[in-house]
Amino acid sequence: KFWIDYWKENRDILLDGEFIPEQPFALYPVLSSFSDEKAIIAVYGEQFITIDRKDLKQIDIINAKGSTSIVVDFQDYQYNANIKICDCLGDIKANYSEKLKGIIKFSIPPSGMIKIERK
Repeated sequence: KFWIDYWKENRDILLDGEFIPEQPFALYPVLSSFSDEKAIIAVYGEQFITIDRKDLKQIDIINAKGSTSIVVDFQDYQYNANIKICDCLGDIKANYSEKLKGIIKFSIPPSGMIKIERK
């Protein structure tokens, strides 16, 4: 139910957004879809995610792999953000605010998600 509701809420970005499949030689371990202000990034392999758009107001990263570690490089951009981490059922496991800059490692449950909302 959680993921179907998420899809319904974000169908415009997922179907009509700017779609970027990364690394075809590695069977696309990262799939991203962007609107002007939001990114949805699904991670299927042990990849380093780079956020290179400073205009994003929300970034949803879906952990579509078996391990919990997701490493994100925010580069030189600085984000004051509200962060919410949920599991595959949508149950919130963490909810906090943090200043994001540079390389940060997040722990996200398998099939879970982190929502990063810029303040």
